Formats: sequence, C-alpha cells, structure tokens
Amino acid sequence: TKIYNIDKKTGKMITLKDLFREGSDYKKRISDSIKEQMRAQMKKDSSKTYFLDDDQPEWDFKQIKDDANFYISDNGEFVFDKYEVAPGYMGLVEFSVPTEKLSDIVKDGYLQ
Repeated sequence: TKIYNIDKKTGKMITLKDLFREGSDYKKRISDSIKEQMRAQMKKDSSKTYFLDDDQPEWDFKQIKDDANFYISDNGEFVFDKYEVAPGYMGLVEFSVPTEKLSDIVKDGYLQ
C-alpha cells in the first residue's frame, strides 16, 4: 500500500519530515506510541501478534521509516503492509497516533 499526501495549495507531496519541526524526535515519539499500542493489543487479544519483544530481536519493530505510510484524519494514521510489523495473517495493520502527543513538535499550519 502506498499513500500519497498532497498539499492542495502548493501541489507538493507532503512527507512526515515536512510536518514536524527540524530537530524534533517525531519518529521516536510516533514509534513509541505505536509500540505501546502493539503491546496493549497483544495483551488484550492473544490472537494478535506483532514483531515486538520477540525471541528474535532482530525482527522487532524499532522505528517508523522516513517513507512511512500515513494519512491524516482526526489523528495521524500509520499503515503497515502485510508482514511489515506482524505475521501475514494480521494483514495490513493501522495505528492512530493522537494529535496531542505530537502537537508541540508539529510545524505551524499543519494542525487545525
């Protein structure tokens, strides 16, 4: 899956890096939120499995990539392809990162 985010005013494609202030730790903060959600889901539902805290740490999800798939709704939605962060039976998975967790590092003009 590939998601494109376009600035309607400029026609420019928007990347994650474009949304956040230079030097901010946005990838770590987003990734930490996603890991927290993964752990909570696995704890609540034994049928859910993510590549995290596993016996094979080299397979563990560590951090989102520079070209991570995302779209903007009320929150930031991050989309991972089948096999990217979970076994194939989980299919495509999505995680929401609440705006308030990132509002202090978002560039002006990107939050309403």
